[in-house]
Amino acid sequence: MEFHQLKYFICVVEEGNISAAARKLNMTQPPLSTQIRLLEQEIGNPLFVRGPREIRLTDTGKLLYERARNILSLAERTMDELENQKNGIQGRLRLGVVSSVNEELLWRYICPMRETYRELTFELFEANTYQLIDKLRSNLLDLALIRTPFPVEKDLLVTELWEDPILVAGKSSFFSSVNGDNGVSMKELSRLPLIVYRRWKSSLDQRFAEYGEKPAYLCVNDDARTSLSWARAGLGVTIVPKSALRSMLEADPAARKDEFWSFPIGLSSKVCAVTNRDGYQAPTAELFLRYIQNFPGED
Repeated sequence: MEFHQLKYFICVVEEGNISAAARKLNMTQPPLSTQIRLLEQEIGNPLFVRGPREIRLTDTGKLLYERARNILSLAERTMDELENQKNGIQGRLRLGVVSSVNEELLWRYICPMRETYRELTFELFEANTYQLIDKLRSNLLDLALIRTPFPVEKDLLVTELWEDPILVAGKSSFFSSVNGDNGVSMKELSRLPLIVYRRWKSSLDQRFAEYGEKPAYLCVNDDARTSLSWARAGLGVTIVPKSALRSMLEADPAARKDEFWSFPIGLSSKVCAVTNRDGYQAPTAELFLRYIQNFPGED
């Protein structure tokens, strides 16, 4: 199994048929078909179900597609690391980031850092916390910026960056009966239609139970941006980090005009930089960690 065969295979999958892939690869169709056939012979199973106009992946093909992408990404990362060793800070940082941290990351670190390190480039991978930890362990990332809560295990090196208050936010009409001078109580919160990020639901359930309250969840989802969009539409109130809410309000000033209110609820989330504890540490990751520790940014 050769790297070029995996590249050909991925191109066929993403283009949907052999002829389109051949055009993209600047080669004729017969040699491309031959390479795919040789790959199938080596594996011992067909990779595609071939139809008159398109091809579909078999189960073997689906598995190989996922593995091939990781293999080629890891090979590319290895070449980057070798280049980084030669050039020091000149290189690419493969950085994983959860969506609720992305805007804050940009203004806290990336923009000021670029003023000093002009040769440093970035490749961002946006996913949820658990997906980013998996990519980190597979050596597909140099570093990940994620939020608590997440399981801290011995193979991970965790650096806490900043603590982010958790707020309840939504249209002002939802808070007409709420006394928000000292935040919103769990009792008051349980009376509101809640839009929450799935990973925080168990922590919220536990907190509500401590106060003998049962929450009214309107929507449980997988992204802070979705939670904010639903709340922005007036469907309910959302529970999000302060930085995520601030990013939304800065990007959409109209939300302030619509009386989009927010209150603390006595919870917080820590944003952490996570790397693999053992093994090779890319110079670009070491540089980034030193920078964010020495220049924590502004709240």
